[in-house]
Amino acid sequence: MRDSFRERIASWFFLAAGIVHELGRRPDEAEEAYRQCLLKDPGSDTALFLLGQVLEDQEKWEEAIGVYAELAERDPSHENAYYHRACCLAKLGREEEAVEDCRRAIEAYAKHHAAYVVMGRILLRQGRLDEAGVAVERAMEMKPKDPAVLQLARQVHLAADPARPLSEPGGPKR
Repeated sequence: MRDSFRERIASWFFLAAGIVHELGRRPDEAEEAYRQCLLKDPGSDTALFLLGQVLEDQEKWEEAIGVYAELAERDPSHENAYYHRACCLAKLGREEEAVEDCRRAIEAYAKHHAAYVVMGRILLRQGRLDEAGVAVERAMEMKPKDPAVLQLARQVHLAADPARPLSEPGGPKR
């Protein structure tokens, strides 16, 4: 029992060290600390998620995808595992897989506005304007003032009807 307690303390130490290294902009050291934490506590979803984020920040897309896949397998309701995996897939040009993961994130958490934004961007790039418009509408319902949502709304509007000016909220400017 005492060894188990020591292992848990060591796990927490490495988790905290990883966070400190991330805040200090030392991603290699943060990555190593999260990996050490997972050696001490292989079941730590928090350490696994943070490892995925630090890999993503270092643009290690394939590794991050693997980490997020493991997290999604452990916890199918972990919406951010799907969302972050979708972001990595999109960076690699694997757009259909990314759209599918955005849909999974939204299934797990219907108000995941960032998943709608990423999905909308991909659909817009693919010329699927109707679907992109639906994604924008859903995101606007949740975060109508979010800059990323507003930017995507403008882009979808311009792609759908470039001749018609977009009016600002509250009516046209004079």
